[in-house]
Amino acid sequence: MKRMLTACLLGVAFCAMSIQAADIWAGEASPEVSIIAPDLRSAQKVQAMDGNSNETLLAAYGALAAYASEADGTAERTLRDAGWSVERVTTPHAHFIVGLYRRDAETVGMVGIAGTERKIDVSLNLRSDLVPLGNATPGRVHEGYRRIAAEVTASPSVRQLLAAAPQRIIVTGHSLGGAAANLVGMQWADEGAVTREQLRIVTFAAPDMGDAETLQRLGEYPAVNYVMHADIIPDLIHWLGKGYGANPNDVQWDIHTPPIRFPHAMVRFLDEAWYQAALTFPSVLVQPDFADVYVASPDVAERMSMSDELQRAYRSTAIRSIRLPQGERVVREYRPQDLGEARARARTLGAQELVWIPLAVYPDKEDPLRTYGLEVTVVRYDLRSDAVRSWESRVLTQGAYTLFPLLHDYVRSVLAEEAEESALPS
Repeated sequence: MKRMLTACLLGVAFCAMSIQAADIWAGEASPEVSIIAPDLRSAQKVQAMDGNSNETLLAAYGALAAYASEADGTAERTLRDAGWSVERVTTPHAHFIVGLYRRDAETVGMVGIAGTERKIDVSLNLRSDLVPLGNATPGRVHEGYRRIAAEVTASPSVRQLLAAAPQRIIVTGHSLGGAAANLVGMQWADEGAVTREQLRIVTFAAPDMGDAETLQRLGEYPAVNYVMHADIIPDLIHWLGKGYGANPNDVQWDIHTPPIRFPHAMVRFLDEAWYQAALTFPSVLVQPDFADVYVASPDVAERMSMSDELQRAYRSTAIRSIRLPQGERVVREYRPQDLGEARARARTLGAQELVWIPLAVYPDKEDPLRTYGLEVTVVRYDLRSDAVRSWESRVLTQGAYTLFPLLHDYVRSVLAEEAEESALPS
């Protein structure tokens, strides 16, 4: 894919960002594409499917949570905390999750299919002969991926999800799971199990899974496949020389945070999805005119060089993730300011409490895989008495997870005992 100039990207992105974003966890559609689409063609593709960076972040959590190694891990806990029911399903050749979100009149479903993590998955990858997908679907597809897709579509849990007739259903997966997710979505649509208006196919590093006819048809579906720059694994299937086509839905991402895993790892996509979504928060959030609580943050304290965009994304993630008691009016101020300015602005809004979240980044020289750490402090000020109600701080370092999901998870937990609702972006 030929990349265009950043100026072209920003022209598309910021024009779209003026429209109110969707609920990040329900995946409600909007034309907002953020910078998830790095060139004009990709932006047009994402807009055509009513996709947005919030929906991409939700799909990234679903794709990561699908792995058996992530059972009860950060990704699954985050979905459950946001109001999703999550069921794990294992069949002879597939491992996946079935999720359902209900809020008021809104119902959203999700199926996330795991990538390669078991011996059987390796053998399925090697079953690369092209075979028919189904009676209603022309073209030929990868035999191993078709077997996974068949077991997913036949699952009673998936059938029950479709019977609930969600307003939107997202099918997602990473690598092998992404290839199977493409087949599941196509088969659903071709058989009339879902409408194309309901369907979203959002995959990560999915290899091409069929012949040219199949892949050409996939381009007509509401689908997108995010691929990391320098990740060669999705292209390996073409080395077999069996007549595989090229996915017209590929959108290539660059890595904006220092890598701790090779580019194919799903945790890299989750981190990048957070980066993309966080940059939209200041532009799309509707703020009340009065507040009980004012949330703000200063400039990120730098002990190492870091791009302004990455600093802004970390700051926005921290501000948006704080969990506060239900019923309180909250204003979240995303622009950096000093403490005196934040106090004055909070009082102008009538707030009784200021939540102040300073961040600092520093290099980690002890472990070359941990390029840097992030120090997060959450201070609560009672503006009526100018007293500090509470003060908590933690240093986050890159390990099994990258920093964005760790930052969200920590900040969300700080006031968890007092909060009655999730502070996940909405």
